[in-house]
Amino acid sequence: MSTGNVPLSERKTNVKDEWIKSFIHITDSILSKIEMALMIVASVLVVISLMSICYGVLARNFLDVNVSWTIELSEYTMLYLAFLAAPWILKNDDHIKVDVFTQHLSGKTEKWLNGIIYLVGSATCMILFWFSLQVTIDHYQRGIIITNVLEMPKYIPLLIIPIGFGLLFLRFIHNFVRLTLLRES
Repeated sequence: MSTGNVPLSERKTNVKDEWIKSFIHITDSILSKIEMALMIVASVLVVISLMSICYGVLARNFLDVNVSWTIELSEYTMLYLAFLAAPWILKNDDHIKVDVFTQHLSGKTEKWLNGIIYLVGSATCMILFWFSLQVTIDHYQRGIIITNVLEMPKYIPLLIIPIGFGLLFLRFIHNFVRLTLLRES
């Protein structure tokens, strides 16, 4: 079909639809690459945490060495793991869901409910991003130090929280835009 036979309003709609699809595809590609990189970092942290815990157990029981730093390291890695993995889990829809109610909804109602969930999730993540960023910046500016076994600036363990919530916000917004703007094929 040539474009001469297609009304102008329909051609504008097709161009707009193609632009939206292209935008959603590009943003998904960028977010997916970031999320995959964070999952690789999370995987490395799991290995480091596992090795330090094994070392801690062996050193404490067989070498009579104080290795209390391994516990603290595992605490920090658990915090980082949660925020590194969360955007990837949301992207793949692998998070915990209670679908006892939603499995009985029509497709249109379920889509509407998912839209509300994405909006509430994005608003929540934006608020948590903003406040965690403010706390992290405050701790950095004031030079607050954690004085446990591993002495370090407090902003270092806090830094992952605004990063994680920021990426969750972007993924929730992306999911909402994809859900509401893409027409069913």
